[in-house]
Amino acid sequence: MQTVSETYAEKIISSERKFALRLTFGASTVLTGTTLQDISLEELVMSGEALTMGSACSNKITVNMLNPPTDIDYDGVSFKAEAGLLLNDRPETYEWIPLGVFYGAEPETNNDFKNLTLTAYDGFCKMTGKYNATVGSETTLQAVYDDLKAQLLANCGIVLKARTVPSYTIANFPYLDITYIQAIGYVAGCLGGFARFDREGYLEIIWFEDSGITIGRRLQYMNGFKRYTGKNLMVSSLSTGTKDNPIVRGVGASGLNLLFENPYMTHEMADAIFDFVQNFSYTPCGVKWRGNPAVQAGDTIKVLDKDGLEHTVLVMSHTLKIGGGMADTIECKGSGEIKSEFSNSYETVGQKIERVYTTLETAILNATNAISGNKGGFVVFRDTNSDNKPDEILVMDSDDITLSTKVWRWNKEGLGYSYNAAGNAYNGPYKTAITADGQIVADFITSGVLSASIINGGTLKLGGQDNTSGTFELYDNSNKLIFTAQNGGLTVYAENGDYVKLNAEHGLTGYDSKGNSIYWADGDVFHMKNAEIEGEIQVAGMIKIVPVSTSDNVGVGFVALL
Repeated sequence: MQTVSETYAEKIISSERKFALRLTFGASTVLTGTTLQDISLEELVMSGEALTMGSACSNKITVNMLNPPTDIDYDGVSFKAEAGLLLNDRPETYEWIPLGVFYGAEPETNNDFKNLTLTAYDGFCKMTGKYNATVGSETTLQAVYDDLKAQLLANCGIVLKARTVPSYTIANFPYLDITYIQAIGYVAGCLGGFARFDREGYLEIIWFEDSGITIGRRLQYMNGFKRYTGKNLMVSSLSTGTKDNPIVRGVGASGLNLLFENPYMTHEMADAIFDFVQNFSYTPCGVKWRGNPAVQAGDTIKVLDKDGLEHTVLVMSHTLKIGGGMADTIECKGSGEIKSEFSNSYETVGQKIERVYTTLETAILNATNAISGNKGGFVVFRDTNSDNKPDEILVMDSDDITLSTKVWRWNKEGLGYSYNAAGNAYNGPYKTAITADGQIVADFITSGVLSASIINGGTLKLGGQDNTSGTFELYDNSNKLIFTAQNGGLTVYAENGDYVKLNAEHGLTGYDSKGNSIYWADGDVFHMKNAEIEGEIQVAGMIKIVPVSTSDNVGVGFVALL
């Protein structure tokens, strides 16, 4: 989180905001004003789907210009980007927030530079060279940090912030064929954090820091807060080291396992990291809101949901767009994938500790065991075409297909369940199934909201579940209610708002749009209010029906003609 003034903090959450953009090339060339149409900043500190340590991810900026100056060589140029928030109109005063320092610009134009799109990346794009460590085989993490710091400055022109590192000893330092990006990721992992470039262009190692920012509902776009999991995630275990030398803390505990490969890691480092990160909790979600340039990837923010509940959100990545206005999309991931990534615009290296529980088959077996509990069950990966590649998964109550009475079958054509008391349920029939062409076959479907264009069938049953009464509603093509059927009877609605109700207790009743009854049938008598009956009616020359009216009721009289 960038440091801002109190005036900025008040102005950035107001309903009226005005922004300006500024690019600085070299020491003195500054572009601002209408030349800079808009900027899109993509910041991230974690590129995978899981919380991890030791990541080193490159940020990207895209700038759209109109009639840019032609005296700048934009190809490969470096520049500093800033966003300004207007604080006062007279005199016109902006508070400028740095967005970062970017290199290796890639210009693109299709109309001879009348419009120009400039794409550039932060300092990680300069760190793709090989790191040749000059430390001894028995060394310290501080020595590795200092060696890496010196080489980054000398070979890449990158300044790694100075810091005091705990006195960790690495008894047998691994000399690896790795890039500077991977090396800084390993060092960051040993320190319990991730590597990023700050907004001034300096490389640093940090962990998520509280920004003090709360995003209430007023600052969010409609449906802007979306949870990715039903509950918060809490770190309860740590798995690091390498395949040959795994280091594990908190095994067997329920919760989130923080896993990342790190050949520099020692048991002493892992102890300190686990003490620090154990019980670290957050809410995986996505947030779309009005934005604030001072918020950056690596911040921790608070977000209020529609019920007013507060959630801790990690800004793992976000995309900030600034033009005439501003909008920001924050991502806070939280899957169970076990992965540590080092990425930039040129490479993405995914690394895992290849322990037995990370394989697909073992993961499925563990999940099956958890679902079936003590009732048992068998999981079979089946090769149906003899090409030595499994093409379907079976979950059965026997390890023999011919003897199984209950079978779940999953292949590229769909997922189905079959029960056959005589055995050989593998061959069906599959009365419960989801097929690849979009069909669902089931005796019972429980749904909160079910949308359909056409429902074909014999009987439509509503209600009866959980002591609730069913309701049938019919709407016209303008989404206006025209008919209902429920426990209170049938109701038909006219276009002008009048309606008619029919039920077993009160019979037929007509209402005007304000809910006043205007006619009704009571037993064998029909009543009307404020109506007129014109003329007389003779029935077979024997009876004459004559209208009879009072001030508020109308009726009929019967006169014998014989």
